Amino acid sequence: MNDTRRNLLICTLLAALVTAVFSQVLSFGFVNYDDPIYITENRHIQQGLTPATVRWAFTTHLHGHYHPLTWLSHAADFQLFGLDPAGHHFSGFLLHLLNTLLLFLALRKMTGAAWASGFAAALFAVHPLHVEPVAWVADRKDLLFGFFWILSLWLYAGYVEKKSSWYLFLLMLTYLLGLLAKTMMITLPLVLLLLDFWPLQRTGRTAAPPCRPDIPPSSPVRLLLEKSGLLLIAAIFVLITTGAMQDLRVETKVLSPFWHYDFLLFLLHYLEKFVWPVRLTVLYPYAENPALALLLLGGACLAAITLIALLTRRRLPFLLTGCLWFLVTLLPVAGLIHGGPHRVADRYTYIPLIGLIIALAWTWKTLGERGRTWNRVMAAAACVLLTVFSVLSWQQAGRWRSSRSLFEHAVSIYPGNWVAHNNLGDALDRQGNTQEAIDRYRTALRIKPDYARASYNLGNTLASLGRREEALQHYLAALAIFPEFAEAHNNAGALLSQKKRFLEARVHFSAALALQPDYADAQNNLRDLSALLRDLEEKIAAVRKQLAVDPDNADLHNNLGLLYREGGDSAQAERHFREALRINPEFAGARNNLGILYAERGDFARATEQFQEAVDLDPEFAGARINLERARSVSEQNK
Repeated sequence: MNDTRRNLLICTLLAALVTAVFSQVLSFGFVNYDDPIYITENRHIQQGLTPATVRWAFTTHLHGHYHPLTWLSHAADFQLFGLDPAGHHFSGFLLHLLNTLLLFLALRKMTGAAWASGFAAALFAVHPLHVEPVAWVADRKDLLFGFFWILSLWLYAGYVEKKSSWYLFLLMLTYLLGLLAKTMMITLPLVLLLLDFWPLQRTGRTAAPPCRPDIPPSSPVRLLLEKSGLLLIAAIFVLITTGAMQDLRVETKVLSPFWHYDFLLFLLHYLEKFVWPVRLTVLYPYAENPALALLLLGGACLAAITLIALLTRRRLPFLLTGCLWFLVTLLPVAGLIHGGPHRVADRYTYIPLIGLIIALAWTWKTLGERGRTWNRVMAAAACVLLTVFSVLSWQQAGRWRSSRSLFEHAVSIYPGNWVAHNNLGDALDRQGNTQEAIDRYRTALRIKPDYARASYNLGNTLASLGRREEALQHYLAALAIFPEFAEAHNNAGALLSQKKRFLEARVHFSAALALQPDYADAQNNLRDLSALLRDLEEKIAAVRKQLAVDPDNADLHNNLGLLYREGGDSAQAERHFREALRINPEFAGARNNLGILYAERGDFARATEQFQEAVDLDPEFAGARINLERARSVSEQNK
């Protein structure tokens, strides 16, 4: 079989493998974990590819991320598919398929080993750790930067082979585009230096047979100078990313005393999941105080990997390249900054895992070259491994079918996962299972009492049930934890406005807009409230004008008290009700209004006194009698 037919066969098999495992995602919906932020509730993305969207994409930081190209890919999807999740999932599926085929072609170009490259690409395609980027629409950035990363490998191999400046220019352009998709692309120049060692062997020959004997060695200075343009671009993006991280605002910021050693825990987790990819979940909760034994084991793994790679660097150079690829590309997500309740995520391995896959695939190739029996054993082992990984990935992908299935699985893996309980509650609430949703929110708060998002979601559900006072307390609790929670400010303001506490409502609407100037709901609420307050101010001014002429008019003072109460100024309302009663002690209406004011403050004992006096003054006053019965009932309940 000639090279062209063999390459075409391998590409066909890889495409069939990806389709068999991941085509199911085309029937999946959006999930409630970041999909609303990136697509379903993002008004900028839902404008499609417009100049305004482009400007917004290049000037926006989200949770410390600067990825304008990712935003634009979502906007393009919306332009093409609207809010049909099948179209968005198709884009992710297609990108993963392209990445798989491109990885095969890049490795084949660098090493000349078609079957080993095909095996590596197949492992990349169906490893269960790679399910998350494919099945999760919001994780487009990993697929997109992965595409530019792998394309960069192919371009670099072309540059080394042909020494064409066009390849170098296209490499720099691709690197820039990758950084605009996700700044995790930043470590590419270091990985290219690793590829210079093996398989390109530009740093000098090793004891292993050369993959590309036609490529001559180069001096270290030349190898560095070739990458100077990439390093300059990287330096610029370090500055951009630093600015993004300064804008980082999170609801929970968790740092344990062991955070300096988190990389050891990351390493241990990813190595375990690479070898034994079970019990995978969308979110692995952050452990604030990891066991010392785990830190020691992680350190031992790091030392063992480094030692083996160094000792075998001449005979098995692919181990050094593969292991260092894995370690270097994990550095951007090494946990120096925590912007959420997790330390590790499957999606972070999309590119780093290629290093381990290369080490495994070329170890498999080396063993297979020992003879016909070894070759057959290795072929059978590859088939078994790919079958097992394909089945596990197919199962894992199915868990992303809906928010409910995703987070039901997450809480089954980690019952103490407060974020999963919260998101499961949101999914249940959207399905109309409000009591189950409330239970999940309360479970999340029991596990993590300072979890603002769960307090906020619980407030939303209670408000929808008409339990406004409880809802307001949960919004205020969320704001006590996370004062920069714009949505909680807006919803608290809406409830306060309904309770006619307009001045407090205005404070919350204004706070929401200070945090998010383009927050449409808060803009509308503040505009409506401002119009209402202007109307009240005009009415208050008119009554005050009358009082200036007739200062001892009890009716006018009572009316002014009602207007102040409606505007949320309780102190002024009380002052004018009392002034009305000073002028006319037998004014039953003013007594009743003063009682209502006390009841709104929660002072039911004093409210009861006022309602009783109003009824004594006017036994036919039905409203005061009803208020008296309610105040007495609440007072009894509070005893």
